[in-house]
Amino acid sequence: MQEHSISLTKTLKVSGVNKVEGYTKNKITLKLEKKYLIVEGENLDLFKIDVVSGNIEASGTIHSLRYQNGVLNTKFVSKLLK
Repeated sequence: MQEHSISLTKTLKVSGVNKVEGYTKNKITLKLEKKYLIVEGENLDLFKIDVVSGNIEASGTIHSLRYQNGVLNTKFVSKLLK
């Protein structure tokens, strides 16, 4: 099982990311090992993605970080990708 970590200073840094499921200026959806991490805020910018190491960095005004277990609703994901 791959662990993840979250650091929030001037930027949001997350390790252990398997995939970026969706990205808008208001929401970033990250697939971790067994769950999703949903980042909500304003003017979000995903400016660093390292697919080899599984690290991402984002900036913007972050309002919430929440986990969601299981599978995302495909309608929700398709709206994110539009």
